[in-house]
Amino acid sequence: MGVPGGNGNDARMAPTMTNRIRRSMQYSLTFLLAIFCAHGVAMGGENRFAPECKAAGKPVVLNGVGLCEWGLFKIDLYYAALYLEQKTASPKEIVQSDQVKRLELRFVRNLSKSQLVKAYTAAMKANAGDDFSDYADALSEFNAMLCDVKKGCSLVTTYTPNAGLTVTLNGEDQGRVKCEKFARKFFELYVGEKPPTKDLKAGLLGEKDTPSG
Repeated sequence: MGVPGGNGNDARMAPTMTNRIRRSMQYSLTFLLAIFCAHGVAMGGENRFAPECKAAGKPVVLNGVGLCEWGLFKIDLYYAALYLEQKTASPKEIVQSDQVKRLELRFVRNLSKSQLVKAYTAAMKANAGDDFSDYADALSEFNAMLCDVKKGCSLVTTYTPNAGLTVTLNGEDQGRVKCEKFARKFFELYVGEKPPTKDLKAGLLGEKDTPSG
């Protein structure tokens, strides 16, 4: 028996058409995923981090590397590398220790200043909670140093005990946030209870191998 308003051929053709649509959607999804995966692999070679370097005049070693991904398709945003004087997998030690700390972000996607400001503000609110007002002024100073970034840009933040947080973009000095409390809290945004992603945190702590080259 055919569907209302049609004939028997319509009834037989309906499942076939539905299957074709379903297969077409599956192929399209697979194709999109392949594009994103290929993008991530291609960028890997450009984001190899040195095992050690100097920060604030002191030698620091690579603690870990993480990849920040966004959304359902896990679109790559940036690779992050954390350098410390003494390696550790303890978030508390990273945040509270009196040692030089260097965080380098290498962007694999264009992002606007407003997107960066929105992200850092949301991260500070999430990690500071009711104490957000204690960091608000210093955060405004930090956000003022940000600008639009393009694929391939490098943003480096370096903490020096009792000297605050310096910011450089592609090797050019953007300024310094002198607030010691903010400078320490900054690294908690990445390795604290509420990081951008759990995989990024695990990578920075050295708990997960992240292909970076």
